[in-house]
Amino acid sequence: MKKKLVVIILSLAALSMFLFASCSPKPSIVPTDSSSAELTQQAVVQSFPIRMEPLSSEEYDQLKHFGSPTPEDRDADKYLWRYHCEAPPKFVDVWLEIYEKGQLVEKRETMDTNIESTTGLIALLSYGKENPHWTIELNSGGKYGEHKGSYRFVKAVQSPNSFQIYGEREATLIALLYSNEEQSPQISFSDIQKGNDFLQDVDLCVLLKAMVMPET
Repeated sequence: MKKKLVVIILSLAALSMFLFASCSPKPSIVPTDSSSAELTQQAVVQSFPIRMEPLSSEEYDQLKHFGSPTPEDRDADKYLWRYHCEAPPKFVDVWLEIYEKGQLVEKRETMDTNIESTTGLIALLSYGKENPHWTIELNSGGKYGEHKGSYRFVKAVQSPNSFQIYGEREATLIALLYSNEEQSPQISFSDIQKGNDFLQDVDLCVLLKAMVMPET
């Protein structure tokens, strides 16, 4: 009888320990300092949308030359964007990528680091229908690029409406297409956002890209 009682007591004790362990709250997983910092940085980037607003060539002349463009700029095709940020960005990086038959042949880059406003201007000027050359401009200055060749200008592929880009991600603002063919390739603004696969169908392409770095 005593042995049975001891067995029952031991069984009840074991059952009590099992129930206590299963009901105890499990320890939460706390991220390390590095993972926590990475998550915080990702949250900052994702919450930092930049609105790109296309402007007209007339607005370029008004904003850059007070309505009186220089003789050279008067003959240029002008493409202008105003960016809108939630806070003054750390820097704005803008560059041209020039592709011939799908191969990168030239790159020109300019950067603005002294930014005190939540808005600013990005401009691309295209000169010449043959042997074209281009200038990219920010508030702090610009860069010049050119291409010697017999390609003629076909069309510009860009968004007619405002669109969003995000901090720390490069974005394509416009593609200028040149060719020797009479028929232009069917390329949309959505196509140039997906990558560079479309370049295989273009004789000469100039991409204007930008990256806005948020102030963390």
